[in-house]
Amino acid sequence: MNTVQAGRSNDQARMRIAIIIVLTISVLVFANGSNAPIDLASLYIAASFYDDGLYHLIYPLDGDFFWNDIPIEWQERAALSSDGISIVTPYVYPPIWVAILAPVTKFVSFDIFARVVLVINVGSFIGMIWLGFRMLKPRRVLATVWVAVSALLLLITSVSHLSLSLGQPQIFVTFLIMLAFCNLIENKPAGAGGWLALAAAIKVAPALLAIIFLMERNWRALLWFGVLGGMLGGLSILMTGWPLHAEFLDKLRELEGTILVSGINLGMDLPLLLLWQAYNGTLSLETLRIDLWPEPKWILWSVRATFLSGLIVCFFVSRNLEAHKRVWARLLTTSLVLLFTSPLGWLHYLILPMMLLPGILEFSSRRLGILTIAAVAVGYSLPLYFVLSEQSTTFVLQVFLHFILAVLLFTSILIVCVRQSQRS
Repeated sequence: MNTVQAGRSNDQARMRIAIIIVLTISVLVFANGSNAPIDLASLYIAASFYDDGLYHLIYPLDGDFFWNDIPIEWQERAALSSDGISIVTPYVYPPIWVAILAPVTKFVSFDIFARVVLVINVGSFIGMIWLGFRMLKPRRVLATVWVAVSALLLLITSVSHLSLSLGQPQIFVTFLIMLAFCNLIENKPAGAGGWLALAAAIKVAPALLAIIFLMERNWRALLWFGVLGGMLGGLSILMTGWPLHAEFLDKLRELEGTILVSGINLGMDLPLLLLWQAYNGTLSLETLRIDLWPEPKWILWSVRATFLSGLIVCFFVSRNLEAHKRVWARLLTTSLVLLFTSPLGWLHYLILPMMLLPGILEFSSRRLGILTIAAVAVGYSLPLYFVLSEQSTTFVLQVFLHFILAVLLFTSILIVCVRQSQRS
């Protein structure tokens, strides 16, 4: 009888999970299916330039990372989309991807391409739910609860909806990162290093997460990361040539000595700059467009000090945890440290911490875990995002709200790790 009841209970749990996942997929696809994904458009347009042999238009430089004046050729290509893309962002990914996608632009329209990528991105989010549960292997959190909390965060936060509406490659990159660290926990160093190398080949920043391989003293994973990453880099140069890579590096150098001014920047440099402006009486409450401002030296060194000290804290607060909890904690906290200290601390970089967040319920401090999840769900909620974004005078409030919530999330993870270590 007990076996029969257990079987029925498992069937009911699977049914509830299936219903939650189907509803989540439906809502995310429906809510974002009519958007014009401007970040994805930059990838498609750059690939079309490569296909036409117009290599000099892939990374056009004018001294401003976001362009002082959008190149006319980019405006013309954007106008070809039936979505009517009016905002064009620069292409800032390695050259290999324009070479790979160039043939696609010849046979597939951007509209169809965007719909396919939307489905892939939504599927990646669903895959992250499974990977997060697989990574931590929780004993105290039921799979149904994990899926429900993850779905809640996906459905109501601006983090997921903004990244889907932009067509952000960061979604698939985050899936690869989580897959890499699942392999690390399961003692599959080749998979750990390989999947992280692929993530870094799409967006360079994930390479810094190899620091966790060092923390774990997993030299084989680090070796695989270096070898496969080097092979992917070599393949990129063989396919597209060095001049395009030099232009790519020149494009990234336009970020040096600057601070990203945006209401969805979670980096610590912008709040510091705003506080400094408030102190010397130059603060303006209205900022209507994304911009880059010069970075004072004292902020630059504060960010670097935070980066180093943050990584040290991440290592020591988690070192006495069992393997699954340790890697989960190090991945979550390290990703937040990188977000705080990144020159481009976009809101969609919060995807990784958010998809790992249900794991906080595995720790004994359930009250703190529930409060943290609730704070993230409400503070980053889509309705609140719209309210703050539509009012120019709420720019400073939005910046500090987003940053402080991320700091509180980081602090909550540190607290539960310390408490768990003490009990262990």
